[in-house]
Amino acid sequence: MLDRELVHKRHAENVFVGVPVRCGQREFSSPAEFPCSHCLYNDTPGGLSGAGYLIEVARQSNLAICHMFYDVPLDSGFLVAALDWCFSKPRPFVVEELEAFEVRTEIVEAVIRKGVLAKVSTESRFFDSYGVEFLAGKASFLITSRKLTTRGARPEPVALGQMPMAPDRVMVTRPYNVFVGEPNRPADGTTETNPLIIDVTHPYFFEHENAHVPGMMLLEAGKQAAVFAAPRRFPIIGDCYGDLCRGEIRFTRFAELHRPVSIACAFGSLHESADGFQAPVNIMFEQAGREIGRIQGDIAFVDQADAVTLSALRRQQLDSALSQVSGDVPMSWAFE
Repeated sequence: MLDRELVHKRHAENVFVGVPVRCGQREFSSPAEFPCSHCLYNDTPGGLSGAGYLIEVARQSNLAICHMFYDVPLDSGFLVAALDWCFSKPRPFVVEELEAFEVRTEIVEAVIRKGVLAKVSTESRFFDSYGVEFLAGKASFLITSRKLTTRGARPEPVALGQMPMAPDRVMVTRPYNVFVGEPNRPADGTTETNPLIIDVTHPYFFEHENAHVPGMMLLEAGKQAAVFAAPRRFPIIGDCYGDLCRGEIRFTRFAELHRPVSIACAFGSLHESADGFQAPVNIMFEQAGREIGRIQGDIAFVDQADAVTLSALRRQQLDSALSQVSGDVPMSWAFE
C-alpha cells in the first residue's frame, strides 16, 4: 500500500495508486484499480467520473514518483500548470470490467533550480489488464513550498450566497458533490455563466487544508457546467450521459477561496458518432474580472441506459446494495 503522504492525502480511501517502480532512466509504472464506493468519483450514472478519476490517478502517480525518485520533500506543494488527456475511444469512459490497470509515466522534463526539482512535465499512458492502451495524457507541475497550497493563517472563505443546483441536473446524486450553481445570464445578453460552489468541508477536495480551489475540483466543476449546458444548446441529446473524452487544461492563476468564480461554456457543432454524440467545448474560469484558466476539449454523450448496462461498477454497486438488503431480512422472510 502506498504511503498516504506520498500523494498528499490523509485518508486511505483517497489513495488511488500503488507503489510506483522504475522501468527505465525516466520511465515508471504504477498499479491502480477502479473504486466501487468512493464518495466523489463513483457518484455518477455511469459508475465512475472517468476523466476526473483517471486524471487524478495520473496526478497521484506523478507526486509519488517525484517524492520517491527525485527527492522532492514531502512538505512540497505541487501546482497544476497544464493537464492534457485523450481517451482512445471518443465517448464517455465506462468501466466494463473490474480489473486492475497500469499507469506508465515518463518524466519528459525535470527543471532543477538551486539543487531542487522546481518543475516537472510528464507523459502518462493507461493500460488495461490485457495490455491495451485506453488513455494518454500529459501534465506540467510547479513544485513549491506547501505554505502556498495550505491555508495556514489565510482568511476563511466568505459565504457567497450561492445555492448549488439539484444533483440530477449535473449527473450526481449527492448534494455535496454539486460544484456549480444556477446559471446567470447578464442583462447585456452575453454568455451565460454558472457560479462555482465552494464547500471547504467537502470530504475529498478539502480532506486537508488548501489555500486555493484545487485544480481537480475546477475540472469536476467545469465538466458539470458543460453537461448541464450541453442539452440546453443541443436538445437532441436529452438526458444522455456525458463526460469529457478529450481535454487540455491551462491554469494561469490560483482560484482564490474567498472570491466568486464563474464558469462559462462555449460549444462547437454537435455531430453524431457511432456511439452517440460529440461536440467541441471551451470551458472558461473567471475570477475578479480576469480569466484564471480554461479547458478546451470534446464532450461526448451516450444513451444513459446503455452506459448503466455496460458499467461493471454499477453492477457491483447493485450487487452490494442487494446483499446488504438481503442481510437485513430475516431468513424466514427470504423464502416466503
